[in-house]
Amino acid sequence: MLITDDANCVGCKTCEMICSIHHENVNNPKKARIAIRGEYEKGFQISGCVRCGICHEICPENAIFVTDDHYYQINRDKCTNCEECVEECPQNCILTHTDFDTPVGICDFCGDCVEECPVNVLQIGGL
Repeated sequence: MLITDDANCVGCKTCEMICSIHHENVNNPKKARIAIRGEYEKGFQISGCVRCGICHEICPENAIFVTDDHYYQINRDKCTNCEECVEECPQNCILTHTDFDTPVGICDFCGDCVEECPVNVLQIGGL
C-alpha cells in the first residue's frame, strides 16, 4: 500500500508528474494514479491506493480485477465508465480524465513516485 506523510508534503506534485510519465508517457499530472490536493497554507493530502478492495467489490461489470501480485487494476475493455469506483473509493485515488473513456487507473505500486519524491513523504509497504 502507499504510505504517506501528508503533514510534510510540500505540494510539488513531482509524484503526479512521474506517475503520468511512467504510465501514460506524458507529463500530465492529471493523468496520474496518485493525487495531491490542498494548498500551501492549509496543507496537502496525498491520495493513493491502500488496497482496500472496495473498487473491486462494487464494480458492476467486474472490470476491476486482482492481479497475481494482489494489486487492483482496471480492465479498460470491460469498464463502462459508470464511475462507481470513483465515487466509492475512500481514498479518492481512482481518477478520471477527459482523454480516457474509463477511469485513469489504480496505483500498481511501481515505486517511481517514492524514488523521485524530493521530501521523502512516500513509502510503499505491506505488499
